[in-house]
Amino acid sequence: MTGHSQISRVEEYLVVLQKKGPVRKQYGSLVNALSERTGFSRIVIAEILEHTADAGHISLPFPRKNTGLVELNFDLERVYSPTEVIWANLLDKFKHALDDKILSILHKKGTMVEGLTEHQLSDLLSGIAVIASTAISDPRDPFELSAQNLLGSSKALGKLWPAQRQEPQTQDRFSYVVTAGPAKPNRILLIENPVSFEACIRNGLDKDDLLICTFGFGVSWDAIVTEKRPVYQLVRRGEFSNLPKLLRKCEVYFWGDLDKAGLLIFADIRRTLPHLKLASLYRPLINAIHKGNCHPYVALVEKADQKKLIVPNFHDNPAYAMLTELCGTLAVDQEVATDDDISGLGISELQVVD
Repeated sequence: MTGHSQISRVEEYLVVLQKKGPVRKQYGSLVNALSERTGFSRIVIAEILEHTADAGHISLPFPRKNTGLVELNFDLERVYSPTEVIWANLLDKFKHALDDKILSILHKKGTMVEGLTEHQLSDLLSGIAVIASTAISDPRDPFELSAQNLLGSSKALGKLWPAQRQEPQTQDRFSYVVTAGPAKPNRILLIENPVSFEACIRNGLDKDDLLICTFGFGVSWDAIVTEKRPVYQLVRRGEFSNLPKLLRKCEVYFWGDLDKAGLLIFADIRRTLPHLKLASLYRPLINAIHKGNCHPYVALVEKADQKKLIVPNFHDNPAYAMLTELCGTLAVDQEVATDDDISGLGISELQVVD
């Protein structure tokens, strides 16, 4: 794991290079130069460059070929506010209480803590240190952890340390699922968004099959299937059902947005339900991308953060591989599917068509 001090050394040298110009460097030559300058291995340098790109200070070529160009775009004119300076100084004081990975994340949050006093900033870091020291064993919900340790705010933890929301204890959160359909369905369709869930009901897909709205990442599927704790079923239409049993025994399909986050939801659920399949209802979304009725990962559509997401590979699933390739730079929301699309396709497995 690369440390904050290593990252700082490399970034300081990159700033010097940018000041000297030119601002574009060949990837392979830059990695070699940085390795010679710092004494770090090429692997460590490559990791630091990825980190620096995530922070927006450089642009890396894709794929990472030696002849590809790296563009340096550090803000050389930026003036740091008094709060940012205090924040950076306090982080140095907490370097023995927090590991380098957390410190690296927090160093980027100086603008986010504007308006807090030095005392509040210190309290904030003390709370993060407490959470970090008990993260694995603490049974509390992340929102509770945040409010009880970070200035009474339930949202501060997610803003300052987003990865913490994916720690093991978040799998033990309460769950509500909304369903529509019979108690003994033929198949189950998991639907990411509530608008599309309602569209499926409107088109009668809940007559013989069970529809479940997943609300994105809002459900712990491991908890549902293994019955580790109660899951509250809210019936939109139809009957109550034995969800754990049905999810284990029935054919289960997933339909979500055709974007990186949607495929990550599928991948997350598939770890618990290995028999999960992609639904043919993705076909209208695929067609929309081919027709240009789609969007890049930008702030306007609230997907700028998805640019950094890495979708895992499932080599045994050609349909998943096809969708992964399609949504590398473009995306389309599942609401693009019309009533005719939904009623015509019904619930079946997505097939790869040459």
